Amino acid sequence: MSHYHLRIYASLTTYVHTHLRLKLERESTIINSRQSANYMKRSFPKSKRAVTNRLWRYRKAQQLTQRQVAQLLGHKSIAQVSRWDNGAKTPTLDNALKLGHILKAPVEALFADRRAALQMHIRACALKMPELAPLIGHDNDTRSQAA
Repeated sequence: MSHYHLRIYASLTTYVHTHLRLKLERESTIINSRQSANYMKRSFPKSKRAVTNRLWRYRKAQQLTQRQVAQLLGHKSIAQVSRWDNGAKTPTLDNALKLGHILKAPVEALFADRRAALQMHIRACALKMPELAPLIGHDNDTRSQAA
């Protein structure tokens, strides 16, 4: 080979090596980003909210489906009932009262965890106002009976 051909061959080899190296770097970056995206998805699972109601348990005890409960409430789909069942949403007061009637359980029993949290909040507020503490302190769960 002549000196001229060696120079062309060397520059062509350099070009090919450089081009291949850059291409491999781009591909490995894409692969790494895909792997890290998958890794991110797997390493940080979507946290589930703790279910703070007993709707599912009472509904199953009455042998009712979400669809049946939705129909009794006048809803066209089960989406809202599902959200209430899994604790993603809390029903309005009207819907909670309807659920109590449908599921044959007091509303306070359906949402016992929520009730306990609200009672603790009220007690904490009452500690700041000693003059009101005796008015709301009903540990035996007695309430005034309206006629």
